[in-house]
Amino acid sequence: MKEELRYDWIDLLRAPRMALSLQKIWLEFPPLLAGFFFYVICTFLALKACGRFETVVETHGLLPCIAGVQGAGVLSWLLWLVGLAGLLASALFAGTAVARAAYLELKGETFFIYRELYAFALKHLKSTMLGPLGILAVIAGIAVCGLIVGLIGRIPGIGVMIAVGASPVWLGVSFFLVVLSLVLLFSVLLAPAVVATVKGDFFEVITETFSITFSQFCRMVWYQIVILAAAAASVAVLGALVKAAYGIMTGLLSAGMGEDFLAVKSRAGELLGSWFPWMCAAPASDAAGWLGFWAYVLAAVAAVAGFIVVACYGAAVVTTGNTIAYVVLHKIKDEEDLLELEDEEDEQAKPAEPAEPAEGAAPAPAAPVEPPAPSQPQAAPEAKPAAESPPPEKPE
Repeated sequence: MKEELRYDWIDLLRAPRMALSLQKIWLEFPPLLAGFFFYVICTFLALKACGRFETVVETHGLLPCIAGVQGAGVLSWLLWLVGLAGLLASALFAGTAVARAAYLELKGETFFIYRELYAFALKHLKSTMLGPLGILAVIAGIAVCGLIVGLIGRIPGIGVMIAVGASPVWLGVSFFLVVLSLVLLFSVLLAPAVVATVKGDFFEVITETFSITFSQFCRMVWYQIVILAAAAASVAVLGALVKAAYGIMTGLLSAGMGEDFLAVKSRAGELLGSWFPWMCAAPASDAAGWLGFWAYVLAAVAAVAGFIVVACYGAAVVTTGNTIAYVVLHKIKDEEDLLELEDEEDEQAKPAEPAEPAEGAAPAPAAPVEPPAPSQPQAAPEAKPAAESPPPEKPE
């Protein structure tokens, strides 16, 4: 059934309910998991290159970041940026698939095929990526120009005059950079929604983001606050339920297995504390051998459950909320309801209807009907000769 929208911020509260489906969570899971591992590997290589691997791993575990590392060289920063770009690409790919599913659900379609949604996301990944990258390229170009002006300032005599004398101009340019940074953030959030609804190219992603930023800025900021608050609250509730389920599971297994499972549980907690030092404590454990192996399995199950709740469901709520936000803002901005648009796939699936003649036009002549071919006269059946009668008998 089609969702009846109010076309205001209240509609954004539908996002946690719409995102709480195995379909949308699973659409997020494989791409985000692949992007996360790619980011971790690239960041570990970057930490190895600058000699800070052991220190950062002890404090950050599987959530490394090179931004606060002192003495990181150019190679380390490049490796980290490559990993970050891969994570962003996987998030935009998954977000496009989820946004497409959310848009179809808003239109009343609830049956999705994963292969078709992933194929749609892959087909439009170029548009989804190039929109934010185009804005980022403009920001980088302006920053490079500023660095060049700073280098000109090193020229003795006139250098300082050129650099400082143009400071009013560069103050305005810097303010424009701040605005562009906001547009870049909004483009990352809205690109999957723009592509999923109107199937726009990267130029349309940029123009729509600029249009919404400059015409609906206050609404956009308020909508993001509502979406993030709804995502945080829903993730907290779902996380509490999953944590309660984990406690029930471990309690039942502890009652049945006794000390062995307690050792496995303690070792799994220690592993989780080393993988995610910010989130988990690391209790001591003496599990070894097969018990140590099953502790790794239990820790992996708990880590995947947490990843699904925090990363997959949280990203699905944010993407679904921004899809609703774009439909609402587009209606307010352009007075066009995107839910009333006919999809190209739907139009191709419908059988072609015969075109009606224009008013006042002469009707098309009917096709001449060929007369039936004359039937061939049937030949008369040949008369069979009568059977010859036997000759009369002679009288004796």
